[in-house]
Amino acid sequence: MSSLGRWWLAGAAAAILIGAPRAARAQTQAEYRARVRALVPVWHEVAALKRREDSLAALTLPSDTVRSGPLVLLADSALVGFARRVAPPAAAALDRRFGHAAEILRSRPYLLSRPDSAGSPDSPISLSEVDGTGQARYVQSEPPDVNAMVWAVTHRAAAAIGASLGGDFAHWLGGDFPADTATPAMWTGVRIDLVTSPFAMARACYAGADSACALALGVAGTDDPVARWFDASERRDRVRHLTYQYRADHAGVYNACVTLGADTACAALLRLMPTADVDPPLGASARQSLLTLALDLGGPDAVTRMEAAPDDRGAQLAAAGGIPVDSLVRVWRHDVVAARSSNPSMSWGMALTSLLWVAACGALALRSSPWR
Repeated sequence: MSSLGRWWLAGAAAAILIGAPRAARAQTQAEYRARVRALVPVWHEVAALKRREDSLAALTLPSDTVRSGPLVLLADSALVGFARRVAPPAAAALDRRFGHAAEILRSRPYLLSRPDSAGSPDSPISLSEVDGTGQARYVQSEPPDVNAMVWAVTHRAAAAIGASLGGDFAHWLGGDFPADTATPAMWTGVRIDLVTSPFAMARACYAGADSACALALGVAGTDDPVARWFDASERRDRVRHLTYQYRADHAGVYNACVTLGADTACAALLRLMPTADVDPPLGASARQSLLTLALDLGGPDAVTRMEAAPDDRGAQLAAAGGIPVDSLVRVWRHDVVAARSSNPSMSWGMALTSLLWVAACGALALRSSPWR
């Protein structure tokens, strides 16, 4: 708010405070209403000043616009050429991945700028979103590299597209909306998470139970996640790690669960939590990989179908992949279990050489006296 607007607001507040003691003594309701009506013009003046200040701030945005498909980039004059190299590959990647769902980007421009207008060509470039008032929001710094900026723009745009699915889906996903297709590294990481998970449902999933995979991923059992996603020991452990406030507010139930081992008490206490706060056994990377697979199978119209599906994550994922959710989970488990970690820099020759050196060092150590 401008300094003039702050003076108006301070004056209005002072008028209220000065009149308050008098009002407490003798002011009638009619007088009070009259005083409030007298302050209404002051409020309108302050609001008008704020709107004018916002419009002036919006005018400071760069006037150079680069468009490619639904993607809109605003850029400083010195960065227009850079923006023209970024926009086409970013727009093409978004079109391949999201198709018509990317149309929402037409009303969500992104701003490329340098915080220091006199910065060198090697200085970082800021990427931000421009909101409805023309303000730059959510600023992040990127190196002055076209490929790096294409990656940053597509991932920021993917997050905007994914937001159309609602907060519940975003909470279940637990991370970035996938802008890229599945990679071997992604599957290897998820396989490690599955193998090392301490939860019984995850272990049953790895052992071959597709239904357990659906529960561990949180796409089934949402009617009663406390009972269906966890066993008794896991429920007790989760209660043990509740916040102090939960433990203090429900001390009797907490002690019955943790001290006496009453599973009914554990379940009852966990059910007091909002359902959205009960996370599935498998972590965010596993859930993101399931969505990535669904988008890969479903093609560019996958998100559009998700938006039209019922507000249920299983139905949304099935719509994205174009197959029933149990079939999607079955394909997911196959890809996870089939993944193997590997070190591309290691070869059989290197491994044999390493073994020979170990053997040689061992032979020398045996010939050496420890007392020399």
